[in-house]
Amino acid sequence: MATIVILPCQFVGAAAWARVRPLVEAAGHTLLALDLPGWGDRRSVLAPDIDLSAHVADVVQVLVQRDLRDITLVGHSYGGMVLAGVAAQATPRLDHLVLLDAPAPRHGDTLFDHLPESVAAWCREQAEAVGDGWRIPPPDLAMHHLGDADIAWLTPMLGPVPLATCEEPLEAPDDPLWVMPRTYVRCREYPMFAETAARIRNDQGWTYRELPTGHLPMVTHPAQTAALLVEVAGG
Repeated sequence: MATIVILPCQFVGAAAWARVRPLVEAAGHTLLALDLPGWGDRRSVLAPDIDLSAHVADVVQVLVQRDLRDITLVGHSYGGMVLAGVAAQATPRLDHLVLLDAPAPRHGDTLFDHLPESVAAWCREQAEAVGDGWRIPPPDLAMHHLGDADIAWLTPMLGPVPLATCEEPLEAPDDPLWVMPRTYVRCREYPMFAETAARIRNDQGWTYRELPTGHLPMVTHPAQTAALLVEVAGG
């Protein structure tokens, strides 16, 4: 059965996938959600020099140390940037790539290249105002239309992220993300990556799927998220 490795979004770590894991495992697969340096249980190592390449190197090290192979690698939101870098360094270990409501970057892109200018400006302003020039504080969870119980559950998991993760260009020569077997999953109720999804939907190199959710489907719709991952991994 498949090994599904999750690269989580910014501000929220691997624990946010706790509702999905048992559902995937009940279908016979393994789900491993990783806390990147500075995220979740590893927030104590947050530092100005943690950037995109540091996250890529950390994930590759995990895959090698655990000797994981035939992986379905899932990048959620910013995790899609990390996924593209990992694909360039660990191609033989990967079976399928999944972008979950994420940018679809190419070599040399930054995360900010895939976000509205207003969002990039907010991140830089907040880092300067309250983050010593390098930390971006978590945004208000209310923007994701979560219920009170979900907000209460997620809030202790939140933490700031280094501005460098948004500004460092992706190192992914030959753009393996755009060559390997790959699926794009759009969350229909969140507009940030709607243009990316629209372009990919008409690209025959991609399998395209949608979830009728906001940007945090692993929180609000774990059963549907798990079923989609099982479908992709099984395919």
